Amino acid sequence: EASGLTIRSGVTLSSGRLVSSGAREILVGEQLATKYPGLDIGNDIRLGPVVWTVVGHFSAGGSAFESEIWGGFDAVASAFNRVGEVQSLRLKLTEPTAIDRLKLSMSEFADAQLMAFTEADLYAGQSEATAQLIRMFGWPISLLMAIGATAGALNTMMSSLSDRTVEIATVRALGFNRFSAFFSTWLEAFLLSAVGASLGLTLSWLALNGWQTSTMGANGAQMAFRFVVNADVMTITALVGVAIGGVGGALPAFAAARLPVATALRARG
Repeated sequence: EASGLTIRSGVTLSSGRLVSSGAREILVGEQLATKYPGLDIGNDIRLGPVVWTVVGHFSAGGSAFESEIWGGFDAVASAFNRVGEVQSLRLKLTEPTAIDRLKLSMSEFADAQLMAFTEADLYAGQSEATAQLIRMFGWPISLLMAIGATAGALNTMMSSLSDRTVEIATVRALGFNRFSAFFSTWLEAFLLSAVGASLGLTLSWLALNGWQTSTMGANGAQMAFRFVVNADVMTITALVGVAIGGVGGALPAFAAARLPVATALRARG
């Protein structure tokens, strides 16, 4: 119904027009319209036993809404022989905590077998299998890459230490203590990792932020979604990056602090 659009935040009609009451017309999410050329405005498409006309596209900021096709309530119920039947209702709550009061009120209708979910929980449940699959493969791969990056930082700093043995011994001979040698070497590894993390975050943000894709959700339904590289993700990633540099640079820094001054001064840089 026309009032249905008012309870969906962030949804705008990007092109075309709204469906007419009772007409076999549909609105298509931008994600579906982009992926399937047959859903262009003005095209006819058969859904079930009825041919529908695409009269508009709507945008929802790349959210899961753009996986959906919307039609007039009465027209859809008639086309799929669901007159007098409703599978789901969407309600706009007065406040987020009102969901608890709604669930309590619904418990009075035991015969109806009604269940209430927040919209976020609904879509999270539909995408849970895909999310678990990503986590199952993503975390081991991330861990292996972190170990490899730590080993790379360790190897880089050990090579740097080997090339600058005489320099480190010279500053030690001038009066700098072991802690100064340790801290300067460790700080160098830390700063290098910070630069690398910043570069990686910049490239990731440019390549992935706002990138939209789709996958199969629950009950064979296709779900479109958008990757968001937000401040929380960037903060965690930056902390992991500098931690790798800190761990990888600790051993070379300790080796620099333990470097024998007399032996190092006789070495060839």
